[in-house]
Amino acid sequence: MKITDKKLIENLEQLDYIKPDANWVLLAEQKIMASEPVKQPLTWFNLNFIAKPAFSLAFSAFSFISIAGGASFALAQSALPGDLLYPLKKVSQNVRMAFVSEQEQPAARLELAKSNLEDLSKITSQEKNQGQKLAASIAEAQKTLADASKSLKQASAADKQATAQQIVGQLESLKIQQKAIEQIIKTDIINDVQKSDLAESTVAYYKLYLDNQIEQLENSSLTEAQAVLLLDAKKALADGEVEKALSIVVNEIPNQNKNATTTTTSTEKIEGTANQATTETSNK
Repeated sequence: MKITDKKLIENLEQLDYIKPDANWVLLAEQKIMASEPVKQPLTWFNLNFIAKPAFSLAFSAFSFISIAGGASFALAQSALPGDLLYPLKKVSQNVRMAFVSEQEQPAARLELAKSNLEDLSKITSQEKNQGQKLAASIAEAQKTLADASKSLKQASAADKQATAQQIVGQLESLKIQQKAIEQIIKTDIINDVQKSDLAESTVAYYKLYLDNQIEQLENSSLTEAQAVLLLDAKKALADGEVEKALSIVVNEIPNQNKNATTTTTSTEKIEGTANQATTETSNK
């Protein structure tokens, strides 16, 4: 059947009133949206990204390692040589040491040596003193003392002058620790060569410290006995007998002052008692 031009125009005009099916419209919209994904910034907390199985597994593993690692480092701080976590403690010590300035290195090295001697002391106090742990701890103490000796020797003259009092205090504390431990384990922690090396690297600090202490004593009021001891200290230092000079300055001179004070006080008491007795006799 032939459609006239007029009929064709009427049919086309009717298309304006045709509406698409509602379900078809929804389905088409979903397909269009799926073909144009929304761009999102790449962040660690993008939930769509994390939801993917491969990344989810990796992210969970990373989180576990981070948390477990932090906990392990915290526990490692109380670990002793020979313990499973002790290598982590060593890592943390090395990291801290890397941030210490060159001037502070000698004091920091001695502080680390002190910490290792404390570890050794803990091992010796354990009821079951494991030979492997004891050997590892002694080796660690020897190494840190050697490192401290090297650092002390390499310090500049200005650094030695600035830190002499602190270094001498740390060294004397270390000696006390070392002697106490050696009495328990019945053996020397370091050999004669290591002792000589340590003494050589620390003698400059002792001399600077003693020079300062002697100068202060010379400018202070001393008893006759103290003045004699001070002369002995100066002679010992001049002869290279550092240990003797230190003992006189640190122990003998202060103790002599205490003895003099005690003697004076006792004399005053005796004189007071005698005067009181004389007064009572006169009154009678």
